[in-house]
Amino acid sequence: MKYDNIVTLTSHIKNQIISEFNVNEKNITVIPPYIPDSFFPLSGKEQLRKELGLPLDKRLILSISSDQPRKNLQMVKRVMANLDDSFKLVRVGTPIGDSITFNNVDIVKLNKIYNASDMLFLPTKEEGFGYPVVEAFSTGLPVLSSNIDVLKEVTNGAALLINPEELKENVEGVYSIMDNHEYYTKKGYERAKYYSSSAVKKQLVSYYNSIQ
Repeated sequence: MKYDNIVTLTSHIKNQIISEFNVNEKNITVIPPYIPDSFFPLSGKEQLRKELGLPLDKRLILSISSDQPRKNLQMVKRVMANLDDSFKLVRVGTPIGDSITFNNVDIVKLNKIYNASDMLFLPTKEEGFGYPVVEAFSTGLPVLSSNIDVLKEVTNGAALLINPEELKENVEGVYSIMDNHEYYTKKGYERAKYYSSSAVKKQLVSYYNSIQ
């Protein structure tokens, strides 16, 4: 079957399509998804934690994912076991160890969880895009994630990326994020602008005009 116009989310997926389906590169355009305006910075972290039932005296590591093997949740568990007791894991998804776990949260509550946390940790082995990373960027939450091709593309230097298989590198990454919190907050928030609804709309309009 022949396709003249294909739109995909990342160059990573574009390359997979070319490789697997022998599609002409010129027929594929990369346009990222936009992140809803519902994700944004909130003030009053202490009050947010009280509202959500989160500890005030811990550094909160947020993990958001399914429990599919590619999400590498064993690494999350191993990292938490190797951190000092000033850290606590917050999960949106299946529990990990003694994590504080949320499920079936709406977008308003999810935004509060991002804002109440101190960093996002996503040691994934494979992604098509990585929505939690950009959602975190939009709220000003620093990100520690995997140095896989798609996340290199999506983050564009705004996150700290590590080998998802190396425990020592992951643990050191957590401390590095905390030591450079303001730096990664600013970098992530800047990168989030690329995924705003207005920025993506301009790309879509340009694309549709080009194929008319």
